[in-house]
Amino acid sequence: MPILKQGSKGELVENIQETLAIIGYYQGELDGDFGSITETAVKDPQKQTGLVVDGIVGARTWLELSAIHTIFCE
Repeated sequence: MPILKQGSKGELVENIQETLAIIGYYQGELDGDFGSITETAVKDPQKQTGLVVDGIVGARTWLELSAIHTIFCE
């Protein structure tokens, strides 16, 4: 998966926003625009799972968010 960070745009960003909203970390508009609200929302699960808290969705953050999303959607 690609690295998503502030300034990224598109369907994958919207998917991350939706996942973060489902698990209760994101309350913004699902607009596909990775801004400061999305960055802040990414930092919360990073902190909770012991990842580097940088607000960037890299390989490990993708993996953790996918796992958390699976748990919430079962």
